[in-house]
Amino acid sequence: MRLYDQLSQRKQRGETLNMANLTQEMLHQLWWREDVSDVAIADLYGVPKKKVTNLRHKWGIKTPDTIVQEFEEKFAGDLSSAEAATELPAVSKEGAMLIRKIYDLNDIELESLRVELAQRFALFGDVRKEVDFLALVERAVRQFRA
Repeated sequence: MRLYDQLSQRKQRGETLNMANLTQEMLHQLWWREDVSDVAIADLYGVPKKKVTNLRHKWGIKTPDTIVQEFEEKFAGDLSSAEAATELPAVSKEGAMLIRKIYDLNDIELESLRVELAQRFALFGDVRKEVDFLALVERAVRQFRA
């Protein structure tokens, strides 16, 4: 059962959820892995959305930063096999969510992500056009380790 569902059930049973008990791991799970909005998290805890957003930012749980962390954890850094293959591997559910979040980035966030990935993986260093960067990122996500 998802963390959000567990917390929601506790709230429905009359328990008051306290923000002081919300850990960084829980917030990351809710917001990133389960794709729960700041508004929905705030509603669970009975606080303004701004309080959840500020806490996420304080803890570094922001879309570009989290995407870079995903790459550092799961990307081997080599796409040679993907570029040679005529058929790319199927994208996982988690990978599809990551690709969707990348496409949802605004221009500033996308450029920030490109710069961060270029600093960590030489593969992204020469890519300048947004469309080329997005295609390369999508191929890379398909190569993520399980």
